[in-house]
Amino acid sequence: MSENGRRLKGSLKVFVGVPFLGIGGPSEAHLPRALKSIAAQRTTVQMTDPWVTQTSSGQGETRYRVARKMNDIMDKGVKSGCTHIWFVDADCELLPTALDDLIRLNVDIASGVSPTHNDWNETTAAWELPGGGLRFYRRMDIEGKVVGESEVVATGGFCMLIKRRALLRYSKYHAPLRYHTVRALKAMYGPELQFFIDARRMGFSVRLHGGVMCGHLPEYPLTYKGGEDKLHNKIRAVKWRRPTRWLIIVDVYDWAWDIASRELLKALPNSTGRIVSIRDFNKVNPMQYDVVLIYPWGMHNIISRLSPMNTVVCMAGGEQLNMMGSFKKRCGRFKFFGACNTVIQDRLKAELPDKTVLLLSHGVDTQRFKPAPPDNSVFTVGWAGSHERILKRLFFAREIAEKAGFYLDVAGFKQYPHSAMPGFYQGLDAFLVTSTKEAHPLVVYEAMATGLPVVTTRVGDVDQYIRDGLNGFILPVNASVDSFVKVLNWLRKDPALRARIGAAARQTTLEKLSWAEV
Repeated sequence: MSENGRRLKGSLKVFVGVPFLGIGGPSEAHLPRALKSIAAQRTTVQMTDPWVTQTSSGQGETRYRVARKMNDIMDKGVKSGCTHIWFVDADCELLPTALDDLIRLNVDIASGVSPTHNDWNETTAAWELPGGGLRFYRRMDIEGKVVGESEVVATGGFCMLIKRRALLRYSKYHAPLRYHTVRALKAMYGPELQFFIDARRMGFSVRLHGGVMCGHLPEYPLTYKGGEDKLHNKIRAVKWRRPTRWLIIVDVYDWAWDIASRELLKALPNSTGRIVSIRDFNKVNPMQYDVVLIYPWGMHNIISRLSPMNTVVCMAGGEQLNMMGSFKKRCGRFKFFGACNTVIQDRLKAELPDKTVLLLSHGVDTQRFKPAPPDNSVFTVGWAGSHERILKRLFFAREIAEKAGFYLDVAGFKQYPHSAMPGFYQGLDAFLVTSTKEAHPLVVYEAMATGLPVVTTRVGDVDQYIRDGLNGFILPVNASVDSFVKVLNWLRKDPALRARIGAAARQTTLEKLSWAEV
């Protein structure tokens, strides 16, 4: 009977496998101690005699030779008909309750923890989060940050229990779940860490049991630094964690989604990442990132390669609400969605009631976009956007400028890098937006942060930030040319009005749209 007095089901049968580096390897002297701790398990379930599989001395890195033997154990365990496969490393020693503690978790894959040394092995390292679940780390992310100066806490093959059924299920990622045995197949991780990540993305339940402490011989036996309880407490006290890795997929570089994404990565705490365009997507492996954020969801060759477990699909354009049928067909398998304003968020929640819909409202760098008095001999109004997109209505802006008789300065797509936009805004007296649809128009908020009075159509979420006549001007999308001319003439004839509206616009961005507030 186990330590807590609850007997496990007698129908369970555990296949025991021991990967062994072989004669002359570092675990040779410790194998008897590992086998003794396996035999000493206080359990009521059936256990097979340990199957010790020796790695070959052929070509290839040691960790990949070990990975091949781990796969051999899985294959033999599956054929044995046992309910579980239990891996115990040849240089490990276990508490007598280790097996029962792992079985009681009742998850697909359960592992104990152990201190280990910083050597060649990019092994799995993980912590159990307070609210449940795991956070994984590569060895290179955590060196010297866990137990002491030269050791880390790891989980993996030295004490891991897998339900047999988890090794039979096929998916788009693996056929079926096994260790990666070739470096080219795992560009970033060691095979143990990649195994856990693959398992999570295939939908298996994975649990790290902080109470199952394993000794790692010879440096870290169970009595290491005063015993397993002391070591366990030391491990659990660690607060360090590595940055979250983001992959953000945009349509093109140096335009709206790319610009917003760059600002987002700078503002996110404890995060790092990469932004790629649809043209460069084939250069990255999305499986290497913790979170994938995609804007161009209509690209089937890209969206089909993303996992629903860690992908956020963004609906970032107001016109995309008219494409809901196509959106649901392409993206219905995903769990997480992002919306750039509350109108889009509410619509997505209504259309996808069983999904998580996040509000992803981008901020403005108010240190870069700040007021500077223009030096214009004529009243100058700015317009920014893609010339080719009909919904932006550059032709309409030119009609307004021609009738009002002011100079229209245009920052078109690929004409102005984003680094030049603060200077563009600072050379203006006012800013004009003529779009028929937007979501969260960054140019509006960048212009406001620069202290410009903005005259805009009622698109996207502008009415959440602009109060007509107080910190900007909002007109209906179907407003006439004369309506725009009338407002812009007010601003041209009254410099004090321009200054007052611009100052109020700047204050709004500081209070509501800076990255510190978003």
